[in-house]
Amino acid sequence: MEWEAQRTTLAATKELAAALMTIRQENIQQENDFEIRISGLSEKAAGVRSTMTELSGKNQQYKNAAKYLIAFNQYLPIKQELEKQLPFRKAKYARLHEGELAAFDHAAAQLEKLGVNTNVDPEKVLTLVKEQDGKGSELTAALKETTAKIDALRQAQRIVKEIYQQPKEPQEKRKERENQEL
Repeated sequence: MEWEAQRTTLAATKELAAALMTIRQENIQQENDFEIRISGLSEKAAGVRSTMTELSGKNQQYKNAAKYLIAFNQYLPIKQELEKQLPFRKAKYARLHEGELAAFDHAAAQLEKLGVNTNVDPEKVLTLVKEQDGKGSELTAALKETTAKIDALRQAQRIVKEIYQQPKEPQEKRKERENQEL
C-alpha cells in the first residue's frame, strides 16, 4: 500500500516537473499566456498543414508530369518511325504499333494539358519530386513538434488549474500540520 502511494506521488511529481519545464520553456508568466501561446501554435500548425496540402498537390502534378514525360520519350522513336514510313506502309505500321502510338498520343496530350514542355528531362522532374518529398518529411516533423508543444501546454494548463482550484487550508491548520510532521 505504501509502495503504491509512493509510486503515485512520484508520477504526480514527474507530471508537475514536466509542467513546470513547459511553463519555463514557453515563457508562461500568467494564466492567460497559456491560451495566447496555444492559439499561436495552433495557427502555426494550421499553416503547416496548409503548406503540406499544397506541397502534396504540386508533388502529385510533378509525379504525373514525370510519368508522362517518360512515356512520351519511350514511344517517341515509334512515332518518329511512323512519320518516316511511306504512305502505303504507314497504316500497317500504325496497326502494328497501335498501343504504343496511343500511349504516346495520350502522354503528349497530358503534357500539353499540364503545360509541360516535352523537352524537359524526366530525371530532373523525378529529382524535384524527391526534394519535395524531403520537404514534406520536414513539414511533418515540424507539425508533430508543434502538436506536441500544444499538448504539453494544455497539460501544464490543466495542472495549474487543478492547483488553483484545490481548496486552500487555513494558515493555522497548515502550520499545525507542518509542526506535527517535524
